[in-house]
Amino acid sequence: MYDRSISPDGACVGPCNRASREAWKTFHQAREDHADAIDAWVNAGQHGEPPAEPEQPDVRFFPGDPLVCDRDKARIRASLGDLDELMTLRLLYADGYETRGQNERVSGTAEPFSPSSAYDDLNDLLSWLRGIERAYRDSQPGWLSIPYRGESAPALTSTVGWLSTHLDGILAHPDIAAEFAEGVLRWHSRTDQAAKSRPRRRSKPLRCPQCHLATLSQMDGEDRIECRNRDCGASRGGPVVLTVEEYEALVMERAS
Repeated sequence: MYDRSISPDGACVGPCNRASREAWKTFHQAREDHADAIDAWVNAGQHGEPPAEPEQPDVRFFPGDPLVCDRDKARIRASLGDLDELMTLRLLYADGYETRGQNERVSGTAEPFSPSSAYDDLNDLLSWLRGIERAYRDSQPGWLSIPYRGESAPALTSTVGWLSTHLDGILAHPDIAAEFAEGVLRWHSRTDQAAKSRPRRRSKPLRCPQCHLATLSQMDGEDRIECRNRDCGASRGGPVVLTVEEYEALVMERAS
């Protein structure tokens, strides 16, 4: 959470000053620790040298325009626009591979998880973006409430589009700019990493024992091998699914 007391007046509230803010935050904590150390030193009878004072950090703060600098505005705008595509990739790559246990529940609630953590992320992202939009709309006299945009990916596309249109105003709002700047970049990083960490499907050299096509494959981390030919076993209950042991036995059988 952005701390106004850390930055000087006029400093950019965006990520360009994050390291400087952290340096001053560490300095303020060090000063508090030093005050406690002095009290302990005095109470101990003032023997020896008093604890040395912490050094003030030698850092600079880049100015905002008015609250966020042009460089950070460009980065936030690009990251906001990417969220729509990244979440689409997140949902695509997670389809069927992130199923949770039936007894797992959302922390602090009695509600069960959705079948995929990707959809949980989508709902959380939509909720956060709508909260930002609602806060900005409420700050503008006479503005209407958020219109209904549906659910899931289409709603995300519409919400991202609206926020992109009003980005300059949001990043100039003293009560919203810092949270929005930090949140967009955090969500971008989180979604980008999740999309890149998708499980890989690896083709197997042995042909399917049922349809005789080279369509057997295995997902990383799974202990089953399945045929990806949708027409395989149409009259026998579905495509072939083998355990690793069954597949290795077939390999040995055909090699003999």
